[in-house]
This record gives sequence, C-alpha cells and structure tokens, in this order.
Amino acid sequence: MAELAWPTSEHKFWWMECRIRPRGRARVVLVTVENHDGTEYVKPWEDNNCYPRSICESWKARFKPCESSPIFEPI
Repeated sequence: MAELAWPTSEHKFWWMECRIRPRGRARVVLVTVENHDGTEYVKPWEDNNCYPRSICESWKARFKPCESSPIFEPI
C-alpha cells in the first residue's frame, strides 16, 4: 500500500509513522480520523487527544491504511 500525507475515510484505522522531535526515534501509532465542525483530526486509538493536519505535518507523519481490524471483538 502506498503511503499518504493525510488519511482519508476509505479505511477506519490507519498506521501513522512520525517523529515528534526532529532527532527522536520514529513512532508508529494506530489512529482514526475524526471530524469536528468540518475539520479533520487524527486521533490515536484509545486516546482522547486529537491532532490537526498542521501538527502532523510538523512531525512529518506518514499514513498507511490498516487492512484488517486490529480490535479484538469477543465472540
């Protein structure tokens, strides 16, 4: 799958790879896309923080779609 600069609504879950500090280690986080008042935000899974596009750009974030659901659902 190709990497994207910003996730779309095609998939529910996305993998975000970013560096919060310029010389820091790369982090990979499972995220979803949230829409608040017409603005899209990235929200890490099981976290209450939402990040706008400007912050993700400063982190040089790259996104890849998560093909299968990573959520464990009991039978």
